Amino acid sequence: MSWGLGWKRSSEIFHLTLDHGDTGDNADDTLPPSPPTQHPTLPTENRPSSNDLGFRIDLEWSAGDDEEQVALRLQSQLMVALPPPQDTILVDFRQRVDHEDEELVGVEMKVIKRREPLRVVTMYKAAGSGQQTDGIGVLTRLLRSNFAPSSGVKDGLSGFTEHWNNVTILNIRGCGLSALPVELMKLSLLEKLYLDNNKLSQLPPELGDLKYLKVLRVDNNVLVSVPVELRQCVMLVELSLEHNKLVRPLLDFRAMSELQVLRLYGNPLEFLPEILPLNNLRHLSLANIRIEATENLRSVNVQIETDNSSYFSASRHKLSSFFSLIFRFSSCHHPLLASALAKIMQDQNNRLATIKEENAVRQLISMISSDNRHVVKQACSALSSLASDVSLAMQLIKSDILQPIESVLKSSGEEELISVLQVMVTLAFASDSVAQKMLKKDVLKSLKALCAHKNTEVQRLALLVVGNLAFCLENRRMLVQSESLRELLLRLTVAPEPRVNKAAARALAILGENESLRRAIKGKPVNLYLLSLRLRKMKLQLGEKLDQLYKSSSQSFRVFVHGSKHSADQFERLLKEMCADEDGNLLIESAVKKVPKVFVVSTLVSVMPAQPFIFRNYQYPVGTPEMPSGLAESPAFSSIGTNSSVSQRGNHRHAFMGSCKHQIWEAIRASSAAPYYLVDYSDDVSRWQDGAIVANNPTIFAIREAQLLWPDTRIDCLVSIGCCTVPTKIRKGGWRYFDTGQALIESACSVERVEETMDTLIPLLPEMHYFRFNPVDERCAMELDETDPAIWLKLEAATEEYIQKNNQVFQNVCERLLSKSVQDEKLSEKLKNGSITNSKFSNAALDDSPSLGWRRMVLLVESAHNLDSGKTVNHAQALEAFCIRNRIKLSHANQFSRFSKAKPTFPTPFTSPLLTGSFPSSPLVYSPEGGFQRLGRIDLVPPLSLDSYSTGKANASSPKSLLGSWQPSIHVQSLNEKLQDLSQVGIIHLALQNDSTGLILSWQNDVFVVAEPGELADKFLRSVKQSLSIMMRDHNRKDVYSLSKVTSVSDLIAHWRQFEVGGILHRYIGSQTQVMEDNQEIGAYMFRRTVPAIHLTSEDVRWMVGAWRDRIVICTGKCSPAPSLIKAFLDSGAKAVIASSIEPPDAESVAQHGAGEYGDFQNGKFVIGDEDAEDTDIEPPSPTSDWEDSDAERARALDLNEDDEEELSRFVRLLYDMLFREGATVNAALSHAMNSHPKLRFICHLPTMP
Repeated sequence: MSWGLGWKRSSEIFHLTLDHGDTGDNADDTLPPSPPTQHPTLPTENRPSSNDLGFRIDLEWSAGDDEEQVALRLQSQLMVALPPPQDTILVDFRQRVDHEDEELVGVEMKVIKRREPLRVVTMYKAAGSGQQTDGIGVLTRLLRSNFAPSSGVKDGLSGFTEHWNNVTILNIRGCGLSALPVELMKLSLLEKLYLDNNKLSQLPPELGDLKYLKVLRVDNNVLVSVPVELRQCVMLVELSLEHNKLVRPLLDFRAMSELQVLRLYGNPLEFLPEILPLNNLRHLSLANIRIEATENLRSVNVQIETDNSSYFSASRHKLSSFFSLIFRFSSCHHPLLASALAKIMQDQNNRLATIKEENAVRQLISMISSDNRHVVKQACSALSSLASDVSLAMQLIKSDILQPIESVLKSSGEEELISVLQVMVTLAFASDSVAQKMLKKDVLKSLKALCAHKNTEVQRLALLVVGNLAFCLENRRMLVQSESLRELLLRLTVAPEPRVNKAAARALAILGENESLRRAIKGKPVNLYLLSLRLRKMKLQLGEKLDQLYKSSSQSFRVFVHGSKHSADQFERLLKEMCADEDGNLLIESAVKKVPKVFVVSTLVSVMPAQPFIFRNYQYPVGTPEMPSGLAESPAFSSIGTNSSVSQRGNHRHAFMGSCKHQIWEAIRASSAAPYYLVDYSDDVSRWQDGAIVANNPTIFAIREAQLLWPDTRIDCLVSIGCCTVPTKIRKGGWRYFDTGQALIESACSVERVEETMDTLIPLLPEMHYFRFNPVDERCAMELDETDPAIWLKLEAATEEYIQKNNQVFQNVCERLLSKSVQDEKLSEKLKNGSITNSKFSNAALDDSPSLGWRRMVLLVESAHNLDSGKTVNHAQALEAFCIRNRIKLSHANQFSRFSKAKPTFPTPFTSPLLTGSFPSSPLVYSPEGGFQRLGRIDLVPPLSLDSYSTGKANASSPKSLLGSWQPSIHVQSLNEKLQDLSQVGIIHLALQNDSTGLILSWQNDVFVVAEPGELADKFLRSVKQSLSIMMRDHNRKDVYSLSKVTSVSDLIAHWRQFEVGGILHRYIGSQTQVMEDNQEIGAYMFRRTVPAIHLTSEDVRWMVGAWRDRIVICTGKCSPAPSLIKAFLDSGAKAVIASSIEPPDAESVAQHGAGEYGDFQNGKFVIGDEDAEDTDIEPPSPTSDWEDSDAERARALDLNEDDEEELSRFVRLLYDMLFREGATVNAALSHAMNSHPKLRFICHLPTMP
């Protein structure tokens, strides 16, 4: 091919630069810039100054010349350019030991001839030159040349080849190299090798011989592989392989502990080499991500490139390629990548992209279990960012994030605990459904332990987790049942660390423990002051900033463009600025600051029909029927929009939809979103508008909230302050079409309809004082965003005039709000006048003692198959008569027997040739009324068989965890439903006997057999006689003498056919005798026992969440309930518990006499039956049924202690008379009743702080 016209192509010009001497640390950056490419290159630093030591030799040649001739010419030029050797003083320090063994340092100096060694070699093409050859042949010939100067100087001047061996930096950039000569690998002292912008497809294996190599840059080449020998470069600090074609590079970094920079940006990698051994790695580029971090990893910069090479364009999102590399194996566990992930997850778009990667979430969760604390911390930071989104939080739960979290919670590392707890704080706050799945038995147990941790930050975070978990209604019901958690929170509210006690108080507030919180923070007693204001009118108090906002953005055209007159973004920024609080921005977090209870009304328009929504700074007490806060995440609503969990049962007063977990600025923003003025407020789940749409006058809401917070407290005073209205006038201009819409708005936003309703109903509640202040004047006409000072002056004048006209009413309000409760005043007056006498409680004590509130109904609870039901005198019947006579509404809860089915017959736990057939099973094994039940101390008495074989007591399973599958008995469920339905109940009267297990809700019969002679029969008799002798100390001598004559079970039943043992009635029903082969007679004596079947235990009481709140509990059993049961009542919100102060007999008896094998028969006093002992020869008639006695026999068997029952009846009547008719407090009423009946011993238990 000819070029024609004699045109000649320009030749390539190569430059070779040789730097001698010490070039310093920046020697590699003294090079000229590489030829421009389409890919970015690293920036270069400043060139060293001329004062640096050493010298430089510049050579150049044309590519068209013969390489051999060029090499010879360059050698000659080098010899001429090299300066002669200079005299150099060489100092050598040596250590030696003299003859006296003293260590000495010797100094040896000599003068030698030497020249500055060659350190840096740089070869490059001139800019704009062609791309024909790479010029590397000239360089390799120079390296192979080996000749010495003709002068033959030998002192300090070595051969030329040795001079090349001192090279530490070799830069061959942009020369178009397609292969790297092996000769270059013989530069054994080489530390930095730059091969950027060439055409290298592979590197020679001899690269591993460079033992001192620290920097290797081969960017912008066509590398498809990396030699495995590279792993021998153990001193490598920087490895840059950007913009190549590496797919599966075999890089072994296990020996490269010094590597700090790894650049693989722009390579179509299918997997990332294992980088976990690179502990010092601080710079990493991968896929389309560049990561740079400080040495301590405290600051990380992540740069995401979006205009990368074409092989990344097919990715699903901008992080897809990066995630596919780091999450495929365990590379994400590297500290640098963990820090980068934490940084990346701060962006919402990145979080959404992360959740699309199935393996990304799993790997992030696995990082929690890393042994590296920094990895755990950064992983938790990334997961916290993910958990802030509801959908992403649920994805974390589905990916089983709780498993590693539970493991870390049991560890002792404080840093790991803090990191994981931060994740849990965010995760539990995300949504109710997430929080409900988080609350497990082991998690709660660990959180309780961490709340008492020695590290205050761990304590604080654990308390925050507990509080956030309690935002979920179902969780809250379970958490309040935990006695230990409640006591722990109360104790921590007085902790010396402010952050801890604030977090504990916050948890109590979220749990709805309002009264406990008030005592803990030493707040004032609650006098019900409810001031209901329209918050959007209060915006004027924000001052000049809102005025500026209204003036600057109030433009009518915004309505057509943006849908509102004013900018919501500016308004939100202003609210966030003004509502910021270092102690927390949530509404509920203000509850710990001794502030009043406040709520604002908004309209939830994301549901149909629109509903009022209450933003409040308090939590309802647990047990209050609540509506879910929204429909989006709540499974309580079915697909057709009906509420499936909150059923309208009885006369429940359900709370409105609402929440206390929103931020304060959100409540203001949502309740201020008046249409036309501001756009709706949305949090991506729900949408709100101004509350005026459904409740422009929220007075009814105030009454409802008061009833929910204090269900047994009368509302003494209600003050409603309006925002001024204009008088009614004739609509001018005739009727127009759009006037219909205006009329609908006026009707919906009218405040007068509520006012008319209150005026109608208030006369029916004479004890409540209602005040309404709302000026009606023409001067009150103004827009919501009015800023004209003249119009505001008119409004102020109208308001001032209204106040002057109603000055006396305002004074009455002030006096009412500052006065004491009317009920307390009446009671104090009665005490002063002597109307109530013999009270041993001071006025201070009376102030702390509750009284019967507005709920005046009594719920009487009796047990099924009650032992007292056959008594001629029964205090429960006396109570019924008293309530009927005084028109007190009373309801019964003793219909438990309707749940009992026909008792099945089971094989008896004992067998004998004397007894045939079968007997109902012992209650130790099964109760036909309630299934397997918890048993009292009587279960420790084993049934005895005729063959002297003891079946032993059944293993009564202990109650399971609150978070487990344990469910109360059907009797307890029935009682709970009764209390939830009857909201008017103020007193719960438990006419129930009790044992050490709890109050007995139901009794049943079983058969007990004793065979004698036999060792077990002897033990049984000794135990019964010992207990019986204790009781007979106060009886006549005849009984004591009869007891001394008892030597066998037959003698026992001859004197006493029936008796009670610890409240368990034993009735003799028959005996059989069999003569054995040795003529020995064996007698079998059968007793029918009436034993407890079902109990009301402390676990049951705590399970009945909300049933006991603000109610007085009266227990009229013979003995005091267990302390745990009384505490459960009080912890569940009972105002007071009145119960006997007599300790259960079993505790006293066992304490005095101990408990043998049959020691549990000493658990109660023996009550002797009324059958004469002289009638021993008469065989008792057999009952018509094994389980049913005749009425006469039942009456004789149970008609016991009539005098005590009569006195108890009078006591109950007097106690109720004081509570209902006199209005006395519980302490005063009980004191007066006990003074009239000194034989009885009752005590009042009140809630107290630990």
